[in-house]
Amino acid sequence: SQLWPNFSGGNCDITLAELLSHRVGLQDAFPPDFKQSSLDDLNGMVAHLEQDILKPTEDSHYAYLLQSFVLAKLGSCIAEQDDFLHWLGAELGPCGLDVALPAGRGREASVCRDLPDLARVSLQEVKAARSRRTQKASEGEGEDSSTSSRAKARLPRNLLQAIAQDPLVFDPLQGNAGAGGLFRGGLSMCASARGLAELMASEELQSDLETLHALTLEGVDKTALGWFLTGGATHWTAGGLQALDLRGIGSRALRGYQQT
Repeated sequence: SQLWPNFSGGNCDITLAELLSHRVGLQDAFPPDFKQSSLDDLNGMVAHLEQDILKPTEDSHYAYLLQSFVLAKLGSCIAEQDDFLHWLGAELGPCGLDVALPAGRGREASVCRDLPDLARVSLQEVKAARSRRTQKASEGEGEDSSTSSRAKARLPRNLLQAIAQDPLVFDPLQGNAGAGGLFRGGLSMCASARGLAELMASEELQSDLETLHALTLEGVDKTALGWFLTGGATHWTAGGLQALDLRGIGSRALRGYQQT
């Protein structure tokens, strides 16, 4: 509330550690009309997150897509930067991070479909299915236009409900910003391996992480959906980092692990 006074209705005691470890209930806060244009509508998503009352959870639940909008707004609240990318560059650039958004010139990796089953489904098929769902929903509204039904339609939705309403929004291809260099929900930012290594090796950053207890394990997403979306890296620290338990292979690694 100190960083973003109007967040979650303006009357909450959510901490930054809870937000970064995915324990504030964002996974259940999708707008009822979440669609493709929402990925580019930072101001609209911020307004929604200020109106919706979040319900924090004890366990972590990976806040797919929505977390990026919250972090972008925090960049403005904390450092008065007009852009999430500018905030990262100003704060972490001196430590070696060379983060950037795809410039749209075709020379950098952009978000793609990495699931074979999804790759075999054409966008035309997805759009046709969405049209059928929209038509069915409008017919249902015509049959039942009661006040309670309309109020229910305005309630926020969880991730699975949002996907069921319009799966095209969650297609990885939608993460690509056509014009390049723009913020878009779901768009992966680019950073070189060298830049990331220099950042994590920075004594200044390590000192800040230790002071803030940002490397302390804070939560685990125990859901199958969370495991799928994070690639199995479901342990989160108070600073929003994914923690992995790395082990070697072979007899020598096994003996070393048993000794420790």
